[in-house]
Amino acid sequence: MSTSAASSSQSFIQRLESSVSQLEPEVLKIRRHLHASPELSGNEYRTSTFVAEQLAAAGIRYTLGPEGRGIITEISGNSA
Repeated sequence: MSTSAASSSQSFIQRLESSVSQLEPEVLKIRRHLHASPELSGNEYRTSTFVAEQLAAAGIRYTLGPEGRGIITEISGNSA
């Protein structure tokens, strides 16, 4: 690997680690919320509602699945 490629790779890793560190508290909060009230398979109504609220807050369009269980959405990134 050339010096410039190694430098670019290291820069990417540093940016990624910084982004992960910034997101970690919120991700842990969401994980704890979901695990505090587990639901049986096929009966994830509260989980679906919670995820729908999170998506709506982020401005991401979604559709609830049949009978209000599950989430259907498409999240795409940019190539930048």
